[in-house]
Amino acid sequence: MSTNMRIQKICLHCRREFIARTTVTKYCGELCAARAYKERKRAEKIESASEEVLIPVNGSPLQTKADELKPVKEFQKIEYLTIAESCKLLSISRWTLWRAIKAQVIKTGNVGRRILIKRDSLDSLFEKKQPLILQAEPVQYDVSECYTLTEIQDKYRISNAGLYSLIKRNNVPKLKVWRSIYVPKTIIDNLLSGATAN
Repeated sequence: MSTNMRIQKICLHCRREFIARTTVTKYCGELCAARAYKERKRAEKIESASEEVLIPVNGSPLQTKADELKPVKEFQKIEYLTIAESCKLLSISRWTLWRAIKAQVIKTGNVGRRILIKRDSLDSLFEKKQPLILQAEPVQYDVSECYTLTEIQDKYRISNAGLYSLIKRNNVPKLKVWRSIYVPKTIIDNLLSGATAN
C-alpha cells in the first residue's frame, strides 16, 4: 500500500535529512537501519555483560585468583601426584606430560592402574640442566650393501607384515631408489640371524 505522504525527517543513525513516506520511519535507508541494528545489539551485549553477576556454585563463595591458586599450593605439599594434579601444578597439557614420561624425563610409578609421579622428579626438572644432544648425521649406505624387502623375505622366510614391524620397531634405516626400498644387510643379518638360530 503506497502513500502520498512526504515527511522531512533526520536519520537517527547518520543524522542526514531525508524524506520519509511513513510516520514511523527512523532511518534514511537499509544500510543505516542495518548499522543501527548492529550498534544496538552490541550495546545490549555490553550492558548484559556488565550487569552479569557471578552466582556461587553449590553454595560456595565466588572464586578469586587467590582461591584458584590454593589447589596448586596444596599440590606442592603432596609427595605423590596423579597425572591431572601434575598437569595442574606444571600448567601443561596431558599430552605434554605424557611425552615427557615417554621420553623418561619424568619418572612414574604404578599403584594398581593408577600412575603416580613423585614430586622430586618434577622438582628435578628445573634443578639440572640437560646438555643439548646433537644428533649425528645418518650413515649413508650403498645399494650394494643392502637387501631389497623381497630378498629378506626369501632368505629369512619372514612375512611382509613381520618384516615391516621389525624395521619399524628397530628403526632400521631405509634407502629408497626409484620404486624399490633397500635395507642395510649388516643390520638385518644381526636382527634376523638370532631369530633363525632359535
